[in-house]
Amino acid sequence: MTIIADKEKTPVAYLYNHTLVVPGSQEVLGIIIGDCVYGKDGNLKGKFINNVIYTEEGEMLGKRNGSTNDSSIDFTAVRQKSWQILRSIFNHNSPWITPKEIWSRRSFPEVLLS
Repeated sequence: MTIIADKEKTPVAYLYNHTLVVPGSQEVLGIIIGDCVYGKDGNLKGKFINNVIYTEEGEMLGKRNGSTNDSSIDFTAVRQKSWQILRSIFNHNSPWITPKEIWSRRSFPEVLLS
């Protein structure tokens, strides 16, 4: 699994099979399809470009920061939750996002759960 870290390099999510999972709680925050990042509600929240997750405004939310083999993840439950999100996506638009070199003031979970 890929570790996604915030600006302090604290892990905020694991990326597993296109699914963003909170380390520890195993809460599914969203999924990535292509370069589009969808939140738990099935709405577009940003883009995954060059190992960085950006908000729709182009601000950085998280960066790829290594990998882990966390064996405590219930992969069956994660797959089921990611399918729920996938089935809730109705707007497949992929608007252009211009990446910026600034971090979002909002946290990673705050954006994906909003």
